[in-house]
Amino acid sequence: MGTIEITGLTKNYGDVRVVDALDLSIADGQFVTLLGPSGCGKTTTLRMMAGFISPDEGTITVDGAVLSSPDHVVSPENRGMGMVFQNYALWPHKSVFQNVAYGLRMQRPKLGREDIRDRVATILDTVGLAGYGDRFPGQLSGGQQQRVALARSLVTEPSILLLDEPLSNLDAKLRDKMRDEVQEIQRRTNITFVYVTHDQTEAMSMSDRIAVMRAGVLEQYAPPRQVYFRPASVAVADFMGLINLIPARVESYDRPTATAEVELDFGARLEVPTADGFEPAAGEQVTVAVRPESIAIRSASATNEDPVAEVSRVMMLGHLCYCVLHVGEVELRVQTDNHVDLDRGDRVCLDIDPRRACAFPASTTSEPSQTKELV
Repeated sequence: MGTIEITGLTKNYGDVRVVDALDLSIADGQFVTLLGPSGCGKTTTLRMMAGFISPDEGTITVDGAVLSSPDHVVSPENRGMGMVFQNYALWPHKSVFQNVAYGLRMQRPKLGREDIRDRVATILDTVGLAGYGDRFPGQLSGGQQQRVALARSLVTEPSILLLDEPLSNLDAKLRDKMRDEVQEIQRRTNITFVYVTHDQTEAMSMSDRIAVMRAGVLEQYAPPRQVYFRPASVAVADFMGLINLIPARVESYDRPTATAEVELDFGARLEVPTADGFEPAAGEQVTVAVRPESIAIRSASATNEDPVAEVSRVMMLGHLCYCVLHVGEVELRVQTDNHVDLDRGDRVCLDIDPRRACAFPASTTSEPSQTKELV
């Protein structure tokens, strides 16, 4: 079993609170990703889970047993967990077989040679490295070395596997391939995976649930689709990809459906969901967040009463087309397919999917990251 309960977990380094009263429940067999920018506390959380760091407050419990508290930390080798590091940490002078078998010999000293050989062969086959046992790390590609690191952690049959940005050293194409392989290994073994990354694509494509962290605080913990389309805050919305933040005024709010009718600054009216716990009053200023792919473009008509946008920038990205539009003083980013023929200066009408928008308090609004690119 590999059920994890984290309660009130806190870690300070001097005057800096790196992890702040974190509560997290991870079910047995889940793939959970700790996601956030550098310095958000995700790696520190993972290292506390591994037993490398003791918490200042709170507890980490696995299957009902307390493994970490301020008073006592069970040593890493006695926690029933495996760990895959960012730099793989393979011994270059040992063969693939020897690298994988090392942890097994340390944790299961009574195993005979035949058992060790059989277990190593089985796990190498599981990670797609059957027949590679006699090779050395220097003879392997980056993706193959990563699979050796996975095999070394899995061969001891841990109930939980912790992974600290394991794909960050791979090139983009190999990362895509390894994402599929890591996810397939987790599904095949049904081990609880806790995965740390700052890459939103990794988190979205692999996880059952995503824990978004910022400045040591858990901002949201939910399935990928909910985190993307129903972010808990503007900060989460911005971090999870490109986002349009549109000033608006509330016309009415319906509590049973948690939706608000709003008038956007450029005149369009929509009925949109509101952020969890947010119940705006009529007349209140809010911010409506909407993804670029949730805005459709259509031709402007001389008789159409909808607000008209002017195209200021068009970027063709092969299968996609990204546009920057202006509606009055509001700048919008729109994603559409590559069949749309647009040029700078064209005038178009917009259709915003209200089901894919969300209203937040105006006081929480922050400018989207200016360094975030459209690709």
